Amino acid sequence: MKSIKTIAVLGALGVSLLGVRAQAQTGTGTTQGNRDRPGNTVRERVKLPERPKIQLPDDLKAMIEAARQAAVDFRAQQAELIKQLKDATAEERAALREQLKENREAFREAQKEREKEIRARLQELREQFKNQRDQVLEAAKEQGKKGRGR
Repeated sequence: MKSIKTIAVLGALGVSLLGVRAQAQTGTGTTQGNRDRPGNTVRERVKLPERPKIQLPDDLKAMIEAARQAAVDFRAQQAELIKQLKDATAEERAALREQLKENREAFREAQKEREKEIRARLQELREQFKNQRDQVLEAAKEQGKKGRGR
């Protein structure tokens, strides 16, 4: 008798918990339906200022474009060699694989040199503008000291 009461109590408790859970999932109190009511405001998305577009010097643009074009040419050349691999004999495949490997190494070295040149040019530009930036900041500080009236 005691076990029947315990089972009945546990069953009733389980059913009541399921009912509460089902009620919580109905979504009767969502805020989306209340947007049109007076006093409720919809948050506007904050508009961030546009980033200034950096104008690179022509020589730097040419260096970057040369590196990109070299990569495109390298990929095309490697794809052509890979196509030749499919129809080649075992000896030709070994030679083509060796050529692919040599091309890859040569390309890597050339790209490293191009990257060094680009980085060096960027560093020169940073130094050039750093000097100008310091002058502008100093002028702004002087202007600010004059305008404060202290």
